[in-house]
Amino acid sequence: TTSRQRVGRAWNLISTQVRGVEGGVDSIMGLSTTTLAAQLRDVVEARRAFAERYPLVYPRLGPVLGRPAVARGRWAVVGDVFNAAKPASRVLARVSAEAASCAGVSPYVKDGLTTVADVRGALDAVDLCVSPRIGAREVDVLADRGVRFIFAQPGADGEA
Repeated sequence: TTSRQRVGRAWNLISTQVRGVEGGVDSIMGLSTTTLAAQLRDVVEARRAFAERYPLVYPRLGPVLGRPAVARGRWAVVGDVFNAAKPASRVLARVSAEAASCAGVSPYVKDGLTTVADVRGALDAVDLCVSPRIGAREVDVLADRGVRFIFAQPGADGEA
């Protein structure tokens, strides 16, 4: 395939996300068509490899939870997980029933796991049921740990 054909396919992938192109048709945000095509090819390959490694079994559950290999991986739920009146405790119970393992992290207690940094081992996904102030700190830790999936419950994804 030619460079222009690769860019055309790449453009089809990102066109819904781009409002306009400045600098002519041969560059997007200062990237040459060759560089852009190579980067988008890497993204497409990573998505293909992910879909192959983690097949989508339950499409109605979405692109993450519909993949049992991910849904049944290692999770953490961050919130007031030890207070039965709080949604975080119900989320913890639900995830614990499906996941291979699930750590309850409560920033509201003095002992035990008070931050995701306290959880040993790799994590596949984390569900945040905390205020934006606490959630923002946890997201920084999650990014450093390489956690791929973060779910923010209503209120946990607002302005910090």
